[in-house]
Amino acid sequence: MLIKLTVPTVWEDLTPTQYKFACSLIGSGLPTDKVKTYAFLTFAQWNNLHQLLAEQSHLQGQEPLSKTDSALLNSLTEQITEFLPMMNFLTAIPNKPIRWNEGAKYDPYMHSLPFEHYLAIENLLQGYMHTRDPQLILNIRDLLYNTSNTDKHATTSHNTPNTSSDAGDQSDFSGLDSLTADTGAQVVNTLLWVVSVKKHLAARFPHLFRSVPPDPDGNPQPPTPDQLINAMDWQLLTLTDGDITKEPAVLQTDTYRALTYLNKKAQEQQKQQ
Repeated sequence: MLIKLTVPTVWEDLTPTQYKFACSLIGSGLPTDKVKTYAFLTFAQWNNLHQLLAEQSHLQGQEPLSKTDSALLNSLTEQITEFLPMMNFLTAIPNKPIRWNEGAKYDPYMHSLPFEHYLAIENLLQGYMHTRDPQLILNIRDLLYNTSNTDKHATTSHNTPNTSSDAGDQSDFSGLDSLTADTGAQVVNTLLWVVSVKKHLAARFPHLFRSVPPDPDGNPQPPTPDQLINAMDWQLLTLTDGDITKEPAVLQTDTYRALTYLNKKAQEQQKQQ
């Protein structure tokens, strides 16, 4: 008997319900193998497999769930680990911006995001990369979603031009063990949204976002605090042309317009080097 199991193998193929489930699984702090196992079992509708076998047996004129079918079910269960590589995408950065829609202030690509909030998000994200403190990601959530704390964290911060705009090829969700399931899911959703947008920005503005060499172990290196400060200073000085009175207007500028100008300036500087 041929059993066909269909499961998504990339983030973009998940339904909204599947995506939320994946965020909840990852946000629970479970080990990666267990996350992949539970995701596969759910996406493949493993709980319904017994019923599927029975229905196919009936259509083929066999007794419901014959001994052969039972053996097949047991065999499939034993082979679950062979299917887990199909779930490797759960530890990778999505190829396109992804997030759940409810309460989001911006479209998936964060068009119309004020440059001030972009700077704050970048600083909070880099802080998370250094400390793995999930509260920093929740602060980003408050900037991107309609929550009661939205305005509390809307402060100017630092960014990293001419450095890597992503967190490597893999997502790191450390520090989630102490969170409730709902909060952990929100952290994962927010982090996935931000890093997938950063991946998009890196491709769109290649002169502004340049890769940083990895450390000796091959891990991505987050910018140092001094690099963050220098980067923000360069961006604001470039956008204001050194006129500090223009800074309030610059901070309210659409992020894509600001990055387009900065990418052009970065390109000009690289040609002069």
